[in-house]
Amino acid sequence: MGMKDNSSHMRSLDGKVQRMRQELAQTEISFFDVVNSKEYIEWEREQEYPDDCFEDLNHSKYFITKGFLRPPKQLLDAILFSYGMDIDKPVKAVVCKHRSFNGSIHVGVRYTGRTRTDPHWKLFMMDNLGVRL
Repeated sequence: MGMKDNSSHMRSLDGKVQRMRQELAQTEISFFDVVNSKEYIEWEREQEYPDDCFEDLNHSKYFITKGFLRPPKQLLDAILFSYGMDIDKPVKAVVCKHRSFNGSIHVGVRYTGRTRTDPHWKLFMMDNLGVRL
């Protein structure tokens, strides 16, 4: 392998390493996890709405879907931040089949964004999970 081939190979490896870092730096959070957070539950208790407005038969005799109030952006951002998402970077909401934190499978909204890298989050990850960011 010549000098030119070697430098091309190194650039290719550098690109692969960079892509791996980007994939590892992604955080995915299910709306199911958001609505089960302490912050959301406390906020929802304060809301006034008729209970029957949240059931939708979905035109099926087998399924009933519970609806959830859409949290205000400030609350949603606070919850996503507490779960490790960098809310100063773009966050996408995608409807898809996915797993929540507890491993249950859902079809619904999943938020995707960058993982926090601030010192508080790094310390939390190291203390609680032994993960060094």
